[in-house]
Amino acid sequence: MGYSGSQLGGLGHSRLSRRGVLRGGAALGAASLGGLLLPKAARAEPKRGGHAIFAIGKASTTDSFDPEVTLAHFGGVLRVSVHDTLFEVASDGKLVPSVATGAEANENATEWRMTIKKGITFHNGQTLTPEDVVNSIAIHLGPDTKSPVKSTMTALESYAVDGDDVVFKLNQPDADWPAVFADYNLSIMPTKDGVADWQSGIGCGPYKLLEFEPGAGAKLERNENDHRSDRGWFDSVELIAVNDGAARVNAILTGAAHVVAEVDTSVAQRVGTAPNIKLVSRTSPGFNLFDMQTAQAPFNDNNVRLALKYAIQRDEFVDKILNGFGTVANDNPIGPSYRFHDASIEQHSYDPDRARYHLKQAGLDSINVELSVSDSAFEGSVSAAQLYSESAKTAGINLVPKRVPADGYWAEVWGKDPFFASYWTGRPTEALIISLAFGTGAAWNATSFSSERLDNIVTQAKGERDEAKRAELYSEAQRILTDEGPSIIPAFYNVVDAVSDKIGTPEATASPSSLDGRYAVSRWWFN
Repeated sequence: MGYSGSQLGGLGHSRLSRRGVLRGGAALGAASLGGLLLPKAARAEPKRGGHAIFAIGKASTTDSFDPEVTLAHFGGVLRVSVHDTLFEVASDGKLVPSVATGAEANENATEWRMTIKKGITFHNGQTLTPEDVVNSIAIHLGPDTKSPVKSTMTALESYAVDGDDVVFKLNQPDADWPAVFADYNLSIMPTKDGVADWQSGIGCGPYKLLEFEPGAGAKLERNENDHRSDRGWFDSVELIAVNDGAARVNAILTGAAHVVAEVDTSVAQRVGTAPNIKLVSRTSPGFNLFDMQTAQAPFNDNNVRLALKYAIQRDEFVDKILNGFGTVANDNPIGPSYRFHDASIEQHSYDPDRARYHLKQAGLDSINVELSVSDSAFEGSVSAAQLYSESAKTAGINLVPKRVPADGYWAEVWGKDPFFASYWTGRPTEALIISLAFGTGAAWNATSFSSERLDNIVTQAKGERDEAKRAELYSEAQRILTDEGPSIIPAFYNVVDAVSDKIGTPEATASPSSLDGRYAVSRWWFN
């Protein structure tokens, strides 16, 4: 779908050109969020002005403002720049209110009350109301919805407007409920004809949409009536879709862009030494992975999955694919960035003999598998598959890399091919990342993996107030995914962006994803 000035209140513009959690959220519990302050930059006071150009990858002609649509990096950055959510994860990793003023729960965290901020207007001048919030949420809960966030709301029994508040009643305790509403899919949209209107591209975020050509780019201008004064520092922004990593690097080196997202780590150090360019590198709970369709042979046999897990050299992945910008992972998504990470679980390491043992347990002497990869999945995935292929040979696994086009990868390959590359950014809580990626029937569960035991453990953990018991539950969840899960997760990656030294950024040591958790357009500024 294309969006133009004529659709957005007559704001004309030239056509686009194609150019060559974190701990804070998890700790909230049922306490009120109303007193939390939004973050301020630690390095320098931000100031307004200027036209910023961002070169961003993982774009597709299928990108859309449809909140039910799965978006990769470009689409996610665009969405959070135009739209707001009830809460968001700040640069320091804490969950902070945005459209909501805060949240309060009853004693057992089965009822949550969120007050909606007064005086917010959408980009078309329409006043935001609690009814808009309810209608925006309703998109994700219908019987025919394809929304990935429906799986995070299985406990929701009812929700309704009560004055200036929206009240959520749950059928089980959830001490982390507000964190659900930091997901960029839960954008708050204006109501039109009784339903939330996403087709217009109108939001209440820091920037108004001038033009959007999926797969090519977007143009934005600052929302002068933004309800927050701590963001939207640029006068205007151009987002250019550049899926090729080398082309993105060239954009920053030649001055065609002020910011480039996700610099290939093979050239990151060299880019960082170039004149007038700095690297913004942060540790991340995000991870690269190879997913297996557990509903299809041979991946429906856990012994085959274990064989493949023992056939990859994880240190080699960190050294040669991430070039040291990452840490080894253990086939589950809960890394050291999370509060309940369990470091005591036996680390999967390269062991061809053990891989052969599991193949024999599956009744096989050897196996042939095809692995679909693309730079759209993650930078270096093609090279990673080639390295993986070499190490797997010793284990009797003939792994054949299959390079597929970047455009359309997330619509046509991800979740459809039997064995494929992917990536995940971090989420504010352990429950969210597990539910989204591995929950039974979850829209973003691309592997058809289903474990009633895992589902039940996550449900218990969300409502458990005793920290020690909660840690035990999340430890068991991690063990299930390490030993039985559908994913080979070799490493957690650092996020690395290249930025002109004219750009100011908030102080932070970690980020759930590149570009300040996708919020760089809103939070960064010209010095």
